[in-house]
Amino acid sequence: MKKTLSLGLGILALAGCVSVLPEPVVPDALYRLNASAYEPSGEPVKLDYSVTVFEPEGSNLLLGKGIVYESNSGGLSLYKSVQWSDSSSIQLQSLLLDRLAHRTPDSDGMALSDRSAAFTPVEVRWQMRDFVVRDDEAVVSARVTIMTGRKRDVLAQFDVTEVQSYSGKPKEDGVLALIDASHQLVDEIALRLPPIINQSELIAESSRR
Repeated sequence: MKKTLSLGLGILALAGCVSVLPEPVVPDALYRLNASAYEPSGEPVKLDYSVTVFEPEGSNLLLGKGIVYESNSGGLSLYKSVQWSDSSSIQLQSLLLDRLAHRTPDSDGMALSDRSAAFTPVEVRWQMRDFVVRDDEAVVSARVTIMTGRKRDVLAQFDVTEVQSYSGKPKEDGVLALIDASHQLVDEIALRLPPIINQSELIAESSRR
């Protein structure tokens, strides 16, 4: 009898502990950066060599599933009712890969993910510095480093910032503005890449393998 009573009290105590846990927050909407509505467009790029596009680095706050709002005072917070469908770092990488897949017919190279583990003569590494929604604009900013694949010689480094204004609700129109700014950012990176790839440097790199 005592054992049965003790077991019953233990189950009740456990149930009491579970009942005080907060309910998981389920977002009202999930957003994608590389939605099918945003097909790669604009000028095709000419890739003389294949490139490896790495997943961008940066703050876990900016590159997770949460969508970040920045107040006028600089305070950062996460929206609870809206999120990215996947981590924004993976989606930004996919977005740049999709943009670089829009190549000219005479391109000899292609863009590959670092997860392919393939060796390419050129690597694109980037760090996200801003990826936020504000009261009337969305801001996306990155520092991009172009390197040779084998020796990690730096071919170029540049900063890209895109600001997209909007009017309406930050959790809706602001997020759509952030998506637009992201597409503008990867478009600029893609268009700046071909002139940076110096043929003589890459030939010299290949000869040292």
